[in-house]
Amino acid sequence: MVRLILLLSIVSCKEPRSVLGDLDLWGFSILGRPLLSEADFVRIKEVHLNNSALLGRSVVVAGDLQKIGDHRTYLVISDSSARLVVKLTELSSTTLDKLKTESRVQRLKIIGRVALSRKGQPHISAQAIKVLADKHG
Repeated sequence: MVRLILLLSIVSCKEPRSVLGDLDLWGFSILGRPLLSEADFVRIKEVHLNNSALLGRSVVVAGDLQKIGDHRTYLVISDSSARLVVKLTELSSTTLDKLKTESRVQRLKIIGRVALSRKGQPHISAQAIKVLADKHG
């Protein structure tokens, strides 16, 4: 029932294109994969080595949480190949609340767009996050 109310409130206040995008990201945060759109799963190293081809595209990356910034505006994830900065500024406060306890969260899956910092370093601007594992089960 709560999901139906949430869905109806999303649909009633927005144009169809943004509703589909919101549903897609909501599905990702629940299931770990986009429901409607296509996003390539890439390794973190690919974002660094192939950022010119991936720039502006939606990708999915997975990695172990290394650090959350002091004001929860970014986090750092890593896998066996590299480390990557993930900007969190586009996420809702409820999504950020899931990450509040850094000591519990261990592994994340993130969908977002590849971008470059002012210094030319690639990063992901997160659109949705799925917690894959935490230290307490």
